[in-house]
Amino acid sequence: MKHSIIAVFGLGYVGVVTAACLAKRGYTIMGVDPNVSKVDALNAGESPIVEPGMDELLEHARQTSRITATADYHEALQMAQIALICVGTPATPTGALDLSAVTHVSRSIATALDQREPTAGPLHLLYRSTILPGSTRALRHGVLATAVDAGRARLYFYPEFLREGSAIADFNRPALAAVGTEDGTPPPSAVAALFTTPTHAVDWETAELLKYTCNAFHATKVAFANEIGRLGKQLQIDSCRLMRLFCEDDTLNLSDYYLQPGNPFGGSCLPKDVAALTQLATSHGVDTPLLNHLHPSNEAHIAALTQLIEQQAPQQLALLGLSFKPGTDDLRGSAMVEIARRLLPQVKTLRIFDPQLNVQRLTGSNAAIIRDRLPQLETLLCAELADAITPSDCIVVAQPVAPLAELARHVTANQRIIDVNGWPNLQRLPARYEGFCW
Repeated sequence: MKHSIIAVFGLGYVGVVTAACLAKRGYTIMGVDPNVSKVDALNAGESPIVEPGMDELLEHARQTSRITATADYHEALQMAQIALICVGTPATPTGALDLSAVTHVSRSIATALDQREPTAGPLHLLYRSTILPGSTRALRHGVLATAVDAGRARLYFYPEFLREGSAIADFNRPALAAVGTEDGTPPPSAVAALFTTPTHAVDWETAELLKYTCNAFHATKVAFANEIGRLGKQLQIDSCRLMRLFCEDDTLNLSDYYLQPGNPFGGSCLPKDVAALTQLATSHGVDTPLLNHLHPSNEAHIAALTQLIEQQAPQQLALLGLSFKPGTDDLRGSAMVEIARRLLPQVKTLRIFDPQLNVQRLTGSNAAIIRDRLPQLETLLCAELADAITPSDCIVVAQPVAPLAELARHVTANQRIIDVNGWPNLQRLPARYEGFCW
């Protein structure tokens, strides 16, 4: 479909970059915007935005007649097979998202599709505007319900990850590409042809949240680097050099390590080091709100896991894995010790299985933690997996303490499993499965 007609609604930053790059690939683009000055500029081969390389792309599009623009929705949709929605979603004074432009465009498209020739086929409608999870589904069951039900429109969410100053390169060689469909099935070839790299097909909500996840992480990185920078300045440390060293570690620092929803952070290092760093910043008069909120965020995560378990109203509870990390007996900062402590008064019986733990062998701070936080541990520990699982109505799996086949010998359909760390094979067991963060 190299010569398909694509309508691009919204001739702002994302829309113009998208239109120009697709025109370069051989598509015929009809830009749509109510702003007449933007329409006139694009028809004259001039860019409404300043972006490196854009003038050359639009001049090429003008010479090859690949881009025209209009303010008329009906004109744009008479022959288009694909439409991309790139209108703005600004923040309201309260911080909420203003979806009025997206809704208006969607309603106008629905009206135009009512008058579209049946021979034109369905319109593949891709949203590139940044919208919150659930928005595409709401549009599908709202202003676009009739068009979708009648087969006149098919909806997708196609998040953009364009950076100003390198937007053309980002479009042509994206570091990440995903497209949302109603149920996560891959899009048809007419849509797939738009993507230059392997594109992950996910459901609408996942694609919508992916955009926010990326931007929130970018904002977190900027705030983190700036807080370290302010502290370094007070300590007469070159924080730029420090962060360059930090970024050399692509095993732990710049990787997917730790970026796995599940267990709260703990252990002997992270809790105390975060506390020491924030105390150091305070003593030097450096405000570090992001670092200051790491412990409250972790506490909220522990509370959420406790609440999830409580919602099952278990009487006989099994906890598989108590130590900070699998294969160790280190209980320092273990979130599971705190979980066990909180749930112990609420259940009839709590059983814990962790093959690495022997209370008699605990020494030093490990022994002190148990004396202080969970003095009943020796009576709660089970020597055999079956002793913990068989009598229990709810099983919390914090660690893969046994092979799946061994778990399968003891788990039954009337039990519930709560998976703390995303061990997907647990879903193959006969018990009712509940994931902590998924």
